Amino acid sequence: MELRSQVLRNAKYRAAIRVRRWLAISAVALAVGCAGLPNATSQKTEPGVVLDESLVRMDAAGLGLFAELILAYPQWRVLRRHLTQSALWLPANGLAWAIAMPIIFAAAGSLPESTGPGAVAVVILMTAGLVGLVVGAVHGTALVWILRDQVV
Repeated sequence: MELRSQVLRNAKYRAAIRVRRWLAISAVALAVGCAGLPNATSQKTEPGVVLDESLVRMDAAGLGLFAELILAYPQWRVLRRHLTQSALWLPANGLAWAIAMPIIFAAAGSLPESTGPGAVAVVILMTAGLVGLVVGAVHGTALVWILRDQVV
């Protein structure tokens, strides 16, 4: 019940942040971040060379940490006008995606080339669900911390 009352007390902060501005800034930052993904995610190796899975996971975590800061920074610029603890949004985003990207890479790497479209769709949906849970848990925890000391 305490969390519910805190959310209700903080409703003015949600209303103060312009939804259109948040979505527009997020969309532009996402487009900029995704523009660099094909080069960042391509694995340039010699034919027959197999990359160590732990290195691939570490690369994925680093990519998640770096790429998500591209998205989080403009979002933080919106949040900082309304929330005193908004700086926590930056490490929370980096952490969330540093955890999530290795999950995505592991799922993508688990499928043989001969996998049918139905199986690919199932893996994509399951991966998206798991990533959503992980990112949502980290973001939700961060938002509770960000909002907890706000004066209403």
